[in-house]
Amino acid sequence: MRSSRWNDHLRACNKNRIRKHERCVLDNEEIIDTLRKSKITSNEISKRISETEKAESEIQATRKNYLPIATRGALLYFVVASLTQINHMYQFSLDWFRQVFLSSVVSKSKEQEEHGLKREKVPPKKVHELVVSAALFNQHKLCFAFLLCTAIMKNNASESPPEDGIGSLPEEEWNIFLYSSILINTKGVMPHPRLDRLYEMDRSRHLRWVSHARWKQCRYLSRQLEAFSSLCRSLLFNVSQWSAFQASTALYLLLGTPFSAERDSPDESEKSPEETELLNEHEELHRPVNFPWEKLTPFQRLILIKILRPERLKNSVRKFLTEKIGSEYIHRTGINLKESYKDSNARTPMILIHSQGVDVINTLLKFAQELKGTTQHVTMISLGQGRAAKAEDLIADALAKAGQWVFLQNCHLAASFMPRLCTIVDSLSNPNVTVDPKFRLWLSSESDSSLPVPLLQKSLKIAVEMPMGLKSNLLKTLGHDGSGEVTEEIFEKPTCGPWWKKLLFSLCFFNALINERRKYGMLGWNIGYEFNPSDFEVAVKMLENTLTAQPAVPWQKLHFLLGEVVYGGQVTDPWDQRCLNTLLYRFCNPDVLTCDFSFFSEEAQSFMDNLVALQPRMGQPSLVISREPSSDDLVMEMVTNMQKRLPMTVEKEERRGAQSTLRSIMAGSVWEALNKGLEGYDPLIHCVLLSFLKQEIERFDKLLLVIHESLKDLQLAIKGKIVLTPELEEIYNSFLKARVPALWQKHAYKSCKPLASWVNNLIQRLNFFNTWAKMAYTAIYHRYMRFTLAWKHSSTSPKLEKNFFEGFPARYWLPAFFFPQAFLTAVLQDYGRAHGISTDALTFTHQVIPSTIGSKEEEFSIMVQKTLNLVRRAFKSTDPSHIGAHIFGLFIEGARWNPEEKILEDSLPREICCDFPEIYFLPTKVSPETPAAANPPESEGHTFECPVYQTPQRSSTSITTGSPSSLTSVFLPTRRPPSHWITMQVALLCEKNEK
Repeated sequence: MRSSRWNDHLRACNKNRIRKHERCVLDNEEIIDTLRKSKITSNEISKRISETEKAESEIQATRKNYLPIATRGALLYFVVASLTQINHMYQFSLDWFRQVFLSSVVSKSKEQEEHGLKREKVPPKKVHELVVSAALFNQHKLCFAFLLCTAIMKNNASESPPEDGIGSLPEEEWNIFLYSSILINTKGVMPHPRLDRLYEMDRSRHLRWVSHARWKQCRYLSRQLEAFSSLCRSLLFNVSQWSAFQASTALYLLLGTPFSAERDSPDESEKSPEETELLNEHEELHRPVNFPWEKLTPFQRLILIKILRPERLKNSVRKFLTEKIGSEYIHRTGINLKESYKDSNARTPMILIHSQGVDVINTLLKFAQELKGTTQHVTMISLGQGRAAKAEDLIADALAKAGQWVFLQNCHLAASFMPRLCTIVDSLSNPNVTVDPKFRLWLSSESDSSLPVPLLQKSLKIAVEMPMGLKSNLLKTLGHDGSGEVTEEIFEKPTCGPWWKKLLFSLCFFNALINERRKYGMLGWNIGYEFNPSDFEVAVKMLENTLTAQPAVPWQKLHFLLGEVVYGGQVTDPWDQRCLNTLLYRFCNPDVLTCDFSFFSEEAQSFMDNLVALQPRMGQPSLVISREPSSDDLVMEMVTNMQKRLPMTVEKEERRGAQSTLRSIMAGSVWEALNKGLEGYDPLIHCVLLSFLKQEIERFDKLLLVIHESLKDLQLAIKGKIVLTPELEEIYNSFLKARVPALWQKHAYKSCKPLASWVNNLIQRLNFFNTWAKMAYTAIYHRYMRFTLAWKHSSTSPKLEKNFFEGFPARYWLPAFFFPQAFLTAVLQDYGRAHGISTDALTFTHQVIPSTIGSKEEEFSIMVQKTLNLVRRAFKSTDPSHIGAHIFGLFIEGARWNPEEKILEDSLPREICCDFPEIYFLPTKVSPETPAAANPPESEGHTFECPVYQTPQRSSTSITTGSPSSLTSVFLPTRRPPSHWITMQVALLCEKNEK
């Protein structure tokens, strides 16, 4: 560019000289000489311009070769950086990433040059290995690999065609995968009455497994993506295809092959009259549709699985990753300290991130012994109060010697020492400080936010976990890896009698089982207990002491020591304690000593099959990590939708100053006159349930105020009119992750529902209380008018007819209350007041109310009941006795109710949680002979005491909140022994798990 401008300048100068020269130009030698030199200079400039253009094209070509590598590096870095949102310990600096990525690029380039290959995009394997194989917990490794793959695929969507063969991922499909449950409520689903009516009819038959939320997502999916346009019609009419889909355990592979079974539709004899009439009106709906799922892209298969079979999503993601980026990204469990040690150096600390109960000391000492043949070079100290100075001295002493290791344990317990430790680590990086190459600084910590980010970024992180699976746990305990708790010497003890080996193995199996149950969430334990290796060591010692020099096995003593002291000492939930003792009896009873005993009896095998059929819920990471660029519009749409749907208060004040609501009439002169004027006990005016209702309304009004204020502030913050505070940012992120914001949870009832379902459920609760409040207000007002009329015509205090059923529901929706246990207490108090009995002397007996539907109407009526408004169900008809309470709206998890035989039975396949019928809670005076038995056992079969919980999380929040572990318990008849249901953790819930 500069040469071109100089060339133009020469031409302009020459023109000026020629113009100024008055005589013949050829007579002026100076001008001729100048023109000759200009020509030479111009030729040189032209040559330089061509050379520059050639060099520039070569630079652009070289840059184009490296641009994909740089783009891939940026993608990988932002995925790695986003891991901190999963766990605070996953901190990785840009300097660290740059070193790892450059080493990966250099090694790959050398390999390609040696083999004469064309330079390709650098795969993320090096970064994946160094990060995932060591630093992440097993539950997060799959999430990271999936994010890695989808980030590459989303970037490939802008290329045509993608160069790496992984494929592309449109933004629309990614958003549907993440936010399908949100999008159906914000953007809405176009109504299709015919399909919806057919779905409701089939809901009681072959589509029992497709919930209303899943059906709405299928409708949305069929409208948004062309590949799913026939999904809904196929679900309704192709029974065999979707039965195969429901029964498959390898869904991802199934969706990759065409469905070859004959097309069929529901049998004519199975159709209800309404369905037959609908199909006759619309003949096109009668034709069955074979859904071409083999034409779906691999990611579209995941979308379908996520919506209809979410319990199979993790397994399908593994297949997806294997197909896209290779099986090496699905890492095995376990740690490899040897490989991590090779990647470390003396100036970089190594931090062992562990969960509670993991013995990292034994892990490190075993590695030190294996590496150097001794542990003399390892100096350890457990950090805590007053240990900081000692730890600092140990590091200084080790640096002054050769080949020393320092191990600082439990860094999460020494938050005040962490800044000083960070300074010490910084000093090790100083090139002026001499550090022995064989020196290592080892740290251990649980996941804790008190650890400084700079320390974590500079450390080489290694995640240490308990072994996963019964087999791995048993092998570790029995010393398969050389460091088990049960050595050959312990197993061969001759002083413990002939039954020692069998009981010791039973104890090993029991220890592995109670640890493995944790990964099944609430179906394992209500609270996730961490049983330490030290618990097992103490249990073995107690077993040895109990059996030594004994002529027989003291079973009762063993049950108490193991079930109540060693393991039971950690169990805080009474229902978990019951489960623990039941399991212990299976592994510690006289049958274990028989020669033909097997741990896998038919009952135990059935129990294990049910557990394996469940997808573990405890360790499921959220795949939503970063928000999309268009998230502001999505959140604004959600905010506007909620503001329209949610009322400002439970009761609407019709006129200012008038007592037109239940709260106002109970706080005014009408209520005061009735309380003072009526003699004796009045079942309406003196009812505890009315006071309870008023308190519930106040709680919901407070919650609605918090919700509307936060929604208004969030709207203003998104528009930029006010500052986006951390509290508003948390609400913003919660909306994108379909979670209820923490601010709302603080003022709300207990619930584990995702955001969309939570809002729908809140509206139903508000309608229930609004209707009850209106009925109560009307009853009180009528009672006051009758009281006033009677008072005018009587000189004494008026006596009114006492109709208790006025102003109260016929059935109570127990899950609607903030505190269901307070409602049950209020029912007992009302009964006690009416009959002059102390509440402490009362308990409930329970009766499951059978359905009154005839056999011919049963199919269609079940569908109607499912969609019947909860308010109509609660207030439909009246109960003239109104003794006790009829409860509905509960679900049973881990079992099902057989309405024909009126007993508890095992769940149907893939139906872990299902609706439970109405229950009649009848207050009964506790008998002094049998004070603990609310329901006597029936003559045939058994009675199981089933706990009732408010959420699917059961007792997991009872420790922090201080609330009781369960709301109450219900006695249910069963043919199986209660121990079967106890080990299955069967419980009644106020809401289903919709996650």
